[in-house]
Amino acid sequence: MLFRFLPLIDESRPARVLDLGSGGGVPGIPLACVVPDLPVTLLDATRRKTAALERIVHAVGLEHVNVRWGRAEELAHQPEYRERFAAVVARAVAALPVLLEYVAGFVAVGGEAWLFKTHGELKREDAAHAARACGLEEIGRREYLLPGESEPRLIVSYRKIAPLAAELPRGPGRAEKRPL
Repeated sequence: MLFRFLPLIDESRPARVLDLGSGGGVPGIPLACVVPDLPVTLLDATRRKTAALERIVHAVGLEHVNVRWGRAEELAHQPEYRERFAAVVARAVAALPVLLEYVAGFVAVGGEAWLFKTHGELKREDAAHAARACGLEEIGRREYLLPGESEPRLIVSYRKIAPLAAELPRGPGRAEKRPL
Protein backbone atom coordinates (compact mmCIF):
# COMPACT_ATOMS: atom_id res chain seq x y z
CA MET A 1 0.00 0.00 0.00
CA LEU A 2 2.72 2.48 0.96
CA PHE A 3 4.58 2.05 -2.33
CA ARG A 4 1.42 3.20 -4.18
CA PHE A 5 0.98 6.11 -1.82
CA LEU A 6 4.50 7.56 -2.03
CA PRO A 7 4.16 8.84 -5.61
CA LEU A 8 1.29 11.05 -4.40
CA ILE A 9 3.64 12.52 -1.79
CA ASP A 10 6.38 13.02 -4.37
CA GLU A 11 4.00 14.68 -6.85
CA SER A 12 2.27 17.06 -4.45
CA ARG A 13 5.04 17.66 -1.87
CA PRO A 14 2.59 18.50 0.94
CA ALA A 15 3.85 20.67 3.77
CA ARG A 16 1.72 18.85 6.36
CA VAL A 17 -0.29 15.58 6.33
CA LEU A 18 -3.19 14.37 8.46
CA ASP A 19 -3.91 10.64 8.82
CA LEU A 20 -7.63 10.72 9.63
CA GLY A 21 -8.90 7.72 11.59
CA SER A 22 -5.33 6.55 12.03
CA GLY A 23 -6.22 3.45 14.07
CA GLY A 24 -3.00 1.43 14.23
CA GLY A 25 -1.05 4.16 12.47
CA VAL A 26 -1.19 3.00 8.85
CA PRO A 27 -0.31 4.75 6.62
CA GLY A 28 0.73 7.69 8.83
CA ILE A 29 3.56 6.05 10.78
CA PRO A 30 5.18 4.29 7.79
CA LEU A 31 4.91 7.55 5.86
CA ALA A 32 6.60 9.45 8.69
CA CYS A 33 9.40 6.87 8.73
CA VAL A 34 10.00 7.09 4.98
CA VAL A 35 9.66 10.90 4.73
CA PRO A 36 11.30 12.09 7.98
CA ASP A 37 10.99 15.82 7.26
CA LEU A 38 7.21 15.68 6.68
CA PRO A 39 5.05 16.77 9.64
CA VAL A 40 2.34 14.13 10.14
CA THR A 41 -0.66 14.31 12.46
CA LEU A 42 -2.35 11.05 13.46
CA LEU A 43 -6.01 11.57 14.43
CA ASP A 44 -8.30 8.96 15.93
CA ALA A 45 -11.51 9.13 17.97
CA THR A 46 -10.59 6.15 20.17
CA ARG A 47 -8.44 7.10 23.15
CA ARG A 48 -6.82 3.67 23.57
CA LYS A 49 -5.70 3.78 19.93
CA THR A 50 -4.15 7.23 20.31
CA ALA A 51 -2.42 6.10 23.51
CA ALA A 52 -0.89 3.18 21.57
CA LEU A 53 0.07 5.52 18.73
CA GLU A 54 1.79 7.85 21.19
CA ARG A 55 3.83 4.93 22.54
CA ILE A 56 4.82 3.83 19.03
CA VAL A 57 5.76 7.35 17.95
CA HIS A 58 7.87 7.80 21.09
CA ALA A 59 9.54 4.38 20.77
CA VAL A 60 10.45 4.96 17.12
CA GLY A 61 11.58 8.53 17.82
CA LEU A 62 9.28 10.26 15.35
CA GLU A 63 9.56 13.82 16.64
CA HIS A 64 7.75 15.22 13.59
CA VAL A 65 4.59 13.20 14.34
CA ASN A 66 1.74 14.60 16.41
CA VAL A 67 -0.96 12.31 17.81
CA ARG A 68 -4.39 13.82 18.43
CA TRP A 69 -7.43 12.25 20.06
CA GLY A 70 -10.87 13.52 19.05
CA ARG A 71 -13.75 13.32 16.64
CA ALA A 72 -13.19 14.66 13.14
CA GLU A 73 -16.59 16.37 13.17
CA GLU A 74 -15.50 18.48 16.15
CA LEU A 75 -11.80 19.04 15.51
CA ALA A 76 -12.45 20.22 11.95
CA HIS A 77 -14.12 23.31 13.45
CA GLN A 78 -11.10 24.25 15.58
CA PRO A 79 -8.97 27.01 13.97
CA GLU A 80 -5.68 25.10 14.33
CA TYR A 81 -7.12 22.23 12.24
CA ARG A 82 -9.75 23.87 10.02
CA GLU A 83 -8.55 23.58 6.41
CA ARG A 84 -4.89 23.59 7.51
CA PHE A 85 -3.49 20.41 5.92
CA ALA A 86 -1.97 20.18 2.45
CA ALA A 87 -2.96 16.50 2.36
CA VAL A 88 -5.32 14.24 4.27
CA VAL A 89 -5.19 10.47 4.00
CA ALA A 90 -7.86 8.08 5.29
CA ARG A 91 -8.58 4.37 5.09
CA ALA A 92 -11.28 2.26 6.71
CA VAL A 93 -13.04 5.27 8.24
CA ALA A 94 -16.51 5.59 6.71
CA ALA A 95 -18.56 5.32 3.54
CA LEU A 96 -17.22 7.66 0.87
CA PRO A 97 -19.91 10.39 1.04
CA VAL A 98 -19.47 10.56 4.82
CA LEU A 99 -15.69 10.46 4.60
CA LEU A 100 -15.64 13.34 2.13
CA GLU A 101 -17.50 15.51 4.63
CA TYR A 102 -14.97 14.64 7.33
CA VAL A 103 -11.80 15.20 5.27
CA ALA A 104 -13.02 18.45 3.72
CA GLY A 105 -12.87 20.13 7.12
CA PHE A 106 -9.11 19.53 7.29
CA VAL A 107 -7.87 19.90 3.69
CA ALA A 108 -6.68 23.38 2.74
CA VAL A 109 -7.98 24.87 -0.50
CA GLY A 110 -5.62 23.58 -3.17
CA GLY A 111 -4.73 20.55 -1.03
CA GLU A 112 -5.60 16.93 -1.64
CA ALA A 113 -7.37 14.02 0.06
CA TRP A 114 -6.24 10.45 -0.64
CA LEU A 115 -8.85 7.89 0.32
CA PHE A 116 -8.27 4.13 0.36
CA LYS A 117 -11.30 2.25 -0.95
CA THR A 118 -12.28 -0.98 -2.70
CA HIS A 119 -13.98 -1.16 -6.09
CA GLY A 120 -17.02 -2.64 -4.36
CA GLU A 121 -17.35 0.37 -2.08
CA LEU A 122 -17.24 2.75 -5.03
CA LYS A 123 -19.84 0.80 -6.99
CA ARG A 124 -22.30 1.05 -4.11
CA GLU A 125 -21.86 4.73 -3.51
CA ASP A 126 -22.34 7.88 -5.49
CA ALA A 127 -20.17 10.48 -3.84
CA ALA A 128 -20.29 13.15 -6.54
CA HIS A 129 -22.93 15.22 -4.73
CA ALA A 130 -21.05 15.05 -1.41
CA ALA A 131 -17.81 16.05 -3.13
CA ARG A 132 -19.42 19.11 -4.72
CA ALA A 133 -21.07 20.11 -1.43
CA CYS A 134 -17.68 19.92 0.29
CA GLY A 135 -15.69 21.86 -2.31
CA LEU A 136 -13.86 18.76 -3.55
CA GLU A 137 -13.32 17.38 -7.03
CA GLU A 138 -12.10 13.89 -7.87
CA ILE A 139 -8.76 14.10 -9.66
CA GLY A 140 -7.74 10.47 -10.02
CA ARG A 141 -7.72 6.85 -8.96
CA ARG A 142 -4.73 4.56 -8.47
CA GLU A 143 -5.12 0.82 -8.24
CA TYR A 144 -2.94 -1.37 -6.07
CA LEU A 145 -2.98 -5.00 -5.03
CA LEU A 146 -2.27 -6.21 -1.52
CA PRO A 147 -0.21 -9.41 -1.19
CA GLY A 148 -2.44 -12.47 -1.13
CA GLU A 149 -5.48 -10.66 -2.55
CA SER A 150 -6.90 -10.93 -6.05
CA GLU A 151 -9.21 -7.89 -6.06
CA PRO A 152 -7.41 -4.58 -6.59
CA ARG A 153 -7.98 -1.68 -4.24
CA LEU A 154 -7.98 2.03 -4.98
CA ILE A 155 -6.60 5.28 -3.73
CA VAL A 156 -9.19 7.86 -4.78
CA SER A 157 -7.75 11.38 -4.93
CA TYR A 158 -9.67 14.62 -4.46
CA ARG A 159 -8.52 18.23 -4.68
CA LYS A 160 -10.06 20.95 -2.52
CA ILE A 161 -11.27 23.66 -4.88
CA ALA A 162 -13.37 25.80 -2.53
CA PRO A 163 -13.62 26.51 1.20
CA LEU A 164 -15.97 24.31 3.19
CA ALA A 165 -19.25 25.85 4.35
CA ALA A 166 -19.07 26.91 8.01
CA GLU A 167 -21.75 24.41 9.07
CA LEU A 168 -19.78 21.43 7.73
CA PRO A 169 -18.82 18.93 8.85
CA ARG A 170 -22.00 18.42 10.79
CA GLY A 171 -21.98 17.24 14.41
CA PRO A 172 -21.19 13.68 15.52
CA GLY A 173 -23.39 11.04 13.89
CA ARG A 174 -25.23 13.40 11.54
CA ALA A 175 -23.20 12.61 8.41
CA GLU A 176 -23.73 8.86 8.88
CA LYS A 177 -27.48 9.28 9.40
CA ARG A 178 -28.01 11.65 6.47
CA PRO A 179 -25.08 11.65 4.03
CA LEU A 180 -24.83 14.67 1.75
